[in-house]
Amino acid sequence: MAIGIGIVGTGLVAELHMPAIAAVEGVRAVAVADIAADRAKDFAARYNLPAHYADLRSFLADPQIDAVIVGTPNRYHTEVAIEAAAMGKHILCEKPITHDLVSGAHIIEACAKAGGQLHIGFNQRYANTVTAARNIIQSGLIGEIKSFRSVFSEKWDEWVDIDNFRYDRKLSGGDGSYNPSYRPDQIHAEPGFHRGLRHASTQCDACTVG
Repeated sequence: MAIGIGIVGTGLVAELHMPAIAAVEGVRAVAVADIAADRAKDFAARYNLPAHYADLRSFLADPQIDAVIVGTPNRYHTEVAIEAAAMGKHILCEKPITHDLVSGAHIIEACAKAGGQLHIGFNQRYANTVTAARNIIQSGLIGEIKSFRSVFSEKWDEWVDIDNFRYDRKLSGGDGSYNPSYRPDQIHAEPGFHRGLRHASTQCDACTVG
């Protein structure tokens, strides 16, 4: 039986997850939720989903849903993830886990208590460049890592979302909470990478064109 996936939020990230779900054997998207009922209805119609909701609790009570993708603005990750965990759902939460450290700890605690899986959408862990760096580090070829510098550049006008919440500090947690969050994750995710680390520098260039 296929694992049923429910998506919370109908913005750009939800659109990006749909083809990925369709490409994975053994999973299927079964429902979507958004506080804007018309958006949820339109999204469900475009992707032929059997259910759509404007109410989170009704969505989480749907027995078709085994796992939830949290694709809301960062500030709302906490509420959605904690309620999903309490309803026995596994969770894939978009990066960053939420908008502040304390709320992130609450999500982790709730999922641990419920016994469900919690993963954060740090897809760059699996990028070819990161895989190559991991292999080199683990081989011992370059010895112990003492320092590193990372530069991330992106054309933000190619990532315009419905509400552009990333420009709102109250919703996003600040501009340092999204793409730059990849770098600390990569440091701590790679065995041996941070053991001897003395210095790390991350630069994020958010540029527009046109």
